[in-house]
Amino acid sequence: MEDFDGVNDLNIIGGTHYSTDKRNPAPVIAITVHPQYDADTFANDIAIVTLRSPLPDNDQRIGIICLPPDDIQGKIYPPMKISGVAIGWGSLSFGGNPSTTLKQVVLPILDASKWPCSTYITYLPGQICAGQLQGGADTCQADSGGPLMIENADSCWEIIGITSFGKSCGKPNTPGIYTRVATYNSFIRSIIGRSNYMLFYL
Repeated sequence: MEDFDGVNDLNIIGGTHYSTDKRNPAPVIAITVHPQYDADTFANDIAIVTLRSPLPDNDQRIGIICLPPDDIQGKIYPPMKISGVAIGWGSLSFGGNPSTTLKQVVLPILDASKWPCSTYITYLPGQICAGQLQGGADTCQADSGGPLMIENADSCWEIIGITSFGKSCGKPNTPGIYTRVATYNSFIRSIIGRSNYMLFYL
């Protein structure tokens, strides 16, 4: 990214599990960052990427993902004691190289108001704490921006979180912090319109 020149340098690659697959790039024309994003605390850590044209809807390798329901309070959704699935091409260990193959990990949703989550949470209404407190599986560097998902009652995968930050990768009592998507439904819909669905790459 040494010669990064804004959105004109960015393309989205959909429908692949391999980061080395550069076929059929979709040009990015805009990135809308939340107006109250705080780079120091990672509060409101969410942005919308707009493509020049829609991705093909007849490609079975590209899935759609549901937004959380509108009629809920973001700070209590998702409920605790469920687990989400995070995916990404991030490092397999802290300081390691990014994976070339898409990986997934199952992470329990934790009580963000209690230790150790309270050590890292900076904006409770807009952040989720998730991870395995005994250590082990976790998201890691270069996973940021990827989804934390659940399969809802309608059998649709739903994006409940966006990988934001963590102190390390897979160490005991160091859970990851994820943007709580339900809090930002209005912001998302103001950019993408009224649809109940948004495209994501599964």
